[in-house]
Amino acid sequence: MCDEVSDRSNHELISIFVRYVLPSGFVKESLIALVKVDSTNAAYLSDVTVKTLLSLNLPLESIIGQCYDGASNMAG
Repeated sequence: MCDEVSDRSNHELISIFVRYVLPSGFVKESLIALVKVDSTNAAYLSDVTVKTLLSLNLPLESIIGQCYDGASNMAG
């Protein structure tokens, strides 16, 4: 999951979270990155997200879902 936020100096950031299930069945959600972005268009945010996941050795094949907060630029 990703969401946008502005920091105190008005820089746009995206927070990247992963949700996963532990062997015990407990569902966890963890912040894995906070990345400064230069644009908030869908293609750019997607590229940043993919590059961040790959840089953390999180295989894209393990993604089983995506969620959006209703932002119009992510609808496509």
